[in-house]
Amino acid sequence: ISFSTPSGKSCANTTRVVFPGMPAVTVKALAVWDAVSDGNLIAIIDITSDPIQVNQDEAFIVEVGDIGLSL
Repeated sequence: ISFSTPSGKSCANTTRVVFPGMPAVTVKALAVWDAVSDGNLIAIIDITSDPIQVNQDEAFIVEVGDIGLSL
């Protein structure tokens, strides 16, 4: 994931994130890590109030600007 240059202590993703071939699942949270493996958890974004249903073999897509981080 690429993020914008921070402004006012916040930034957002600047690239579309695609998770292809998902199992049938309800997405209730997103996590941002600083490495692909053995990294540190940076943020958890709780979306339990508006979970996303993904059907078997569909892609889960996070559009540009959908992940916003603030300090």
